[in-house]
Amino acid sequence: MNIPPSKAITDIRAAPIQQMHLYWLGKSGEQQMPSRAQIAPEDITKLLPYLILVDLEAEPFRIYYRLVGTAVQQRNNRNATGHYLDELSYPTAAEITATYRWVHDQHQPYFGRANLASRIGHPIIFEYGIWPLSDDGRQVNKCVAMEVYHGISSRAVLRDVLKS
Repeated sequence: MNIPPSKAITDIRAAPIQQMHLYWLGKSGEQQMPSRAQIAPEDITKLLPYLILVDLEAEPFRIYYRLVGTAVQQRNNRNATGHYLDELSYPTAAEITATYRWVHDQHQPYFGRANLASRIGHPIIFEYGIWPLSDDGRQVNKCVAMEVYHGISSRAVLRDVLKS
């Protein structure tokens, strides 16, 4: 599946995503990407509700949700923590998988924005970022991600989007 090109971080208006990117860059230092051990929750407490930590399995390619922040859980009306993506019946699972595979293969962050208004008639902008992590400094085996929604006032609205 083809995915749209990654947005530039300057195109993302969600402050938590911009803050996470700066944090990730700072932790990367001279490395291409940091390890999961370098991501200290106490450094980013205000970002934790939007945070998603995943493990990536290479063959077959699978995404395991190690941790899903409370804001993401509320907006998706479920907690994916402790589950593989392919167990969750998300209607966008193929797109999600393709995006994580891109991060895995390219060793680069990916930023995106989706306008969900066309599905339900409400102005909802969904922005996200996915940053690669590596235990050995070479292979991407984990990611930290964030999801931020703009213009949404109710969980039920997003739940309706996810059902379609």
